Amino acid sequence: MTIKDFLCCDTFQSLISELKNRNIDIIDKAESQKNETVLIRILKNELKERQFLLYGFSCVLPSEEESVEWLLSLLENDSENLKYICARDRFNKATMDEIAEEYPLGEEQDKEDKPTNNKHLGYPETSIAKFLIELDMVKNHPKQLMDYYKRLRIPYATKFTSDMKRLYKNTFA
Repeated sequence: MTIKDFLCCDTFQSLISELKNRNIDIIDKAESQKNETVLIRILKNELKERQFLLYGFSCVLPSEEESVEWLLSLLENDSENLKYICARDRFNKATMDEIAEEYPLGEEQDKEDKPTNNKHLGYPETSIAKFLIELDMVKNHPKQLMDYYKRLRIPYATKFTSDMKRLYKNTFA
């Protein structure tokens, strides 16, 4: 099974349906197909970076089929996944006005130059799979979470790490 097959499988699609029922905006397949190859490549990269972080650069990377099996195993805990993804969605919507760009000291954007028309358009299905990987990292490998975000080039990785740990703790406390 490939990543593309995983995104279409019944187990994953039932998660997507449940998220839609909970008013999580998921971009229509037809619309996200334009960028499907790029989105799948990004998802594969995140899986690869997780492996390198946990097992070192000399590790043997799992095949695409093995990665899909691992992703399917993450889907077994449906209620936890739903809780985390819904909490993550609320976090994203609450912080979407904050621009996630880093500027050198003294070269920050002026307040009037910052965009004010931010709108949440929804998530491609690959983002939901990325949230599952993130849930695994924050739950099972919290000490390596910041390095994971740095590898993915998430701006302000230190702050984002503490936000995600707090989100996880508040969601499952």
